[in-house]
Amino acid sequence: LEVARRVATACWAWQDSGRAVQERGRLLREEIAVLGPVFVKLAQTLATRSDLVSQVLGRELGLLQDSMGTFADEVAFQTIREEFNDWAGPVSGLSLFSGQLAQTTCSVEDDNAPPLFAALSEKPVAAASLAQVYKGQLANGQEVAVKVQRP
Repeated sequence: LEVARRVATACWAWQDSGRAVQERGRLLREEIAVLGPVFVKLAQTLATRSDLVSQVLGRELGLLQDSMGTFADEVAFQTIREEFNDWAGPVSGLSLFSGQLAQTTCSVEDDNAPPLFAALSEKPVAAASLAQVYKGQLANGQEVAVKVQRP
């Protein structure tokens, strides 16, 4: 039901002829970004089809290719925990940027469990339509990219 409401809002944003085409395109892009990765990928494809959409709309939808915002870090850390069989320990021992203990804890955390990563960036280093990426370090010192799929 929520998806249907958001699709209707996106359609309304485009059809509101009282607004300039660029403004309607921006509203449509923002609604599509909220709808999730499937809709974003569809809009990215449409952005390349000048035979189907205007140049103005194509440029606006093209922003979905390289201007996606991030989602909440706690959601990302919870997703990491779930992917590691509902890990009860901390996601990271240290933050890669601050050198402090990482604030990646949860209410069901096991104090005796080692962290999944020796270190993890506090914020994503990149965000795209399907996922965002954190810089991590394993216990053996190897640097890794931790890619977390959008919810």
